[in-house]
Amino acid sequence: MPRSWRLDWDWNSRYPYAQRRIEQAAERGLKEAADKAVSEADVPVRSGALKRSGRADVAFPVAVVSFGATGHSERGRDTRHYAIPNHESFRYKHPRGGTPKFLTRQLHPGTELLETIARHIRRVVDRG
Repeated sequence: MPRSWRLDWDWNSRYPYAQRRIEQAAERGLKEAADKAVSEADVPVRSGALKRSGRADVAFPVAVVSFGATGHSERGRDTRHYAIPNHESFRYKHPRGGTPKFLTRQLHPGTELLETIARHIRRVVDRG
């Protein structure tokens, strides 16, 4: 004998809960994606101070990924003085590795970042 199931969903009482859970999942996914962008950016290396200064701040629904806001080189120079020139100039040579537009190149594909967020949301939706 076939079984039948009925699901009654009281949308008005469940909507705030579902919305909150999905937003929390999206925020976790956004944080993971931003952290990954920082760790995988092809930052020019001299002393490593610029790469170490990378940070990801998330205040849902916005993530800010930056390099150079904090940190000092081995000579005591603030990384904020050379972060933007290193990011923008194609004339600089980076013999120890790294490329110009190191952050733009990391964030540009977008699809992978969105998939990371979607994976977190799917986990919440699949669990119910």
